[in-house]
Amino acid sequence: MKRENLLLLLGCVSFFSCTQVELTPAPDKVGVSVHPDWGSLTPASGMEYCFYPTAGGGATEIEGTGGGCETTLPPGSYRLLAYNTGTANISFTGMESYDTAAAEAVPTAAKTRAGGMTFVKQPSVLYAGTSPQELEVPRLDPVEVQAGMKQLTRTLKLSFNLDDMEGVEALEGYFNGVYPSLLLSTGEATEAAKEAAPRVATAFFAPVTPTATTVEVSLLGLLDPEGGTAYRSTLRLTLKGADGWRQQADVDLTHVLTDIFKAGGEGLVLETPAIEIRVKLTSVSLSAAVESWTTGTGGGIIYYTPTAGLQD
Repeated sequence: MKRENLLLLLGCVSFFSCTQVELTPAPDKVGVSVHPDWGSLTPASGMEYCFYPTAGGGATEIEGTGGGCETTLPPGSYRLLAYNTGTANISFTGMESYDTAAAEAVPTAAKTRAGGMTFVKQPSVLYAGTSPQELEVPRLDPVEVQAGMKQLTRTLKLSFNLDDMEGVEALEGYFNGVYPSLLLSTGEATEAAKEAAPRVATAFFAPVTPTATTVEVSLLGLLDPEGGTAYRSTLRLTLKGADGWRQQADVDLTHVLTDIFKAGGEGLVLETPAIEIRVKLTSVSLSAAVESWTTGTGGGIIYYTPTAGLQD
């Protein structure tokens, strides 16, 4: 009897030892799909998607389109940063870190002029977006995430109304208070960029037209003059004649820009502010002053008085 029990026990051990259970190992990488949310913006054609591990280490950079991207990542926690490529007059710096990744306006060839002013070129449209929270990539399941896109570049419209156009061929000018750079993750200027802005300017040029001559200036942003307590914003305007003559005048933008910031600040990305400037030319002098301003496509005209704030 003992011998039979022993044989039965050995048979059971033999049976279980020959049965193999195969376990699928967790993959080294997991599929990740990013879908940009453009809202009312026009999607860009080329995009760069950067995945920054929160634990540290280099970012994974993936080229994609305005429709999104697909890639694989090791399991872990990431911060996502997306921005459009193919931009003009913009350089990208600090891309090794999510917190320092920035867009910089490219300086002009003649970088500085009298007074130590730095001149930067007008940037093309720049978009950037992030995921609502940290991106968690699990060990098994693929992940889909949305990135809310926003426009970082701003536009300021300047309309010049000339009382007398005779002999005037073109106008050009520049104004200061321009942000030289922005953080891609927030769209905000760093304290260093804000400190530099009063000495950073952008130039414009336009041929004079029979009606108002309008220029749209693209910017990474403007610093609020705060009524002149932060800095004085000055537009230097130059009229040029066909025979080579030139006349200059300075336009104080300090108070009108302060009013525009009070009305909506830098949130006015799609609602482009427009400043109307009256220009008077005589044979011996040129003068110019802000006449009114509007904001957005449906906003009413706000007539500007140098001593006033917002007008009702």
